[in-house]
Amino acid sequence: MLADNLLRGRTALVTGASSGIGAASASALAAAGAALILSGRDEARLNALAERIPGASVLPADLDQTGAAGALVDAAEAIGPVDVLVNSAGFGLTKRSAALTDEDIDSMLVVNVRAALILAARLGEKMQGRGRGSIINLSSVVGSLGTPFQAGYAATKGAIDALTRSLAREFGPGGVRVNAIAPGLIATEMWGPRLDDETFKAQAVEHVTLRRWGRAEEIADAVVFLASDLSRYITGEVITIDGGLVHTGDLIPSRFFGRRS
Repeated sequence: MLADNLLRGRTALVTGASSGIGAASASALAAAGAALILSGRDEARLNALAERIPGASVLPADLDQTGAAGALVDAAEAIGPVDVLVNSAGFGLTKRSAALTDEDIDSMLVVNVRAALILAARLGEKMQGRGRGSIINLSSVVGSLGTPFQAGYAATKGAIDALTRSLAREFGPGGVRVNAIAPGLIATEMWGPRLDDETFKAQAVEHVTLRRWGRAEEIADAVVFLASDLSRYITGEVITIDGGLVHTGDLIPSRFFGRRS
């Protein structure tokens, strides 16, 4: 956990805050002193999280709906100027690419790309008018790795990486930083019942250099870093947090090689 009060006096809006990385990020930002605005589709879970974060505001929103992202910007700014945006809302489908329907693809694009872009662009412009701000988009390693049966989801995360760089150029002169985090194998409920399958979990980390799954809190620490002045000269970056999977993972598991004594 990073230093207490690192973000005192700043307000953070976290989407997808009802579970997983979003919820962990909200808790970590609050622990660092930020005031929180929590958004997501599950109002009951948002309220439960807000009970653990003194002073947190709750703004339920279904970002799949037309106009929802813009309305969320207005509602959040009505509470107070937003200094930090964490675009954590999103979802993906794992299925044969030929079986993806128009509705499947549209839903992923709307939530993962359209909503994230509208939130980042409109809040970024307001931040620029105030001379400071940090936007943190949640990407994924699937945006840079070839992953079968996830072509639609991968396409949306590649788009997140691209819009991160473009908005960083657009808002940088006004003091607003825009970065993305690309998690690898993180043990959150998005994996569903597969996380109860010990064989699946063991095989999944064979290519991870650190040989373990990551935790949502390990992504949340990076969110706090990017939200704070500790990262004041970092913008336009996609930071991979994956235990070494993308850049140093084993192409061939080490068990196939002899060990030095």
